[in-house]
Amino acid sequence: VISLIIIMSSFTLVGIKDYRNYTNDMEVRYTENAILSFIVNSKLHSIKSGCRGYIYYIDSEKKLKYLIGSNQIDCLSLPQGFSLNTIITHEGSNKIYIDKDGFTDDACTIQLNDRFGKHYDLTICVGSADVEIK
Repeated sequence: VISLIIIMSSFTLVGIKDYRNYTNDMEVRYTENAILSFIVNSKLHSIKSGCRGYIYYIDSEKKLKYLIGSNQIDCLSLPQGFSLNTIITHEGSNKIYIDKDGFTDDACTIQLNDRFGKHYDLTICVGSADVEIK
């Protein structure tokens, strides 16, 4: 009887671990695509408004914000347990500037960290509208 209980509990523990991994993987894919869409929508807004804006990552809040001047236009919150590494551009840390034509001045890689510490890269190309998941 005891061995049967041990066998049953081991299947349950394996199932819970697989579920957590599956849930994390789904949230990684969702978050990558959400960041990609956020950047593209920010570029489109800069084109439509004819204004230079920037995307700013606030580590303490785990949020990406798109601003024109001091006006917040859009915001994206990362899922609990997720974070981004510092985004380094020549304009400053955690800032990605977008000109009025929707182009960025800097190439950079945004590194997403999941709740298990695994890293995922999103790359922005200079002078283009290209953003891709690596």
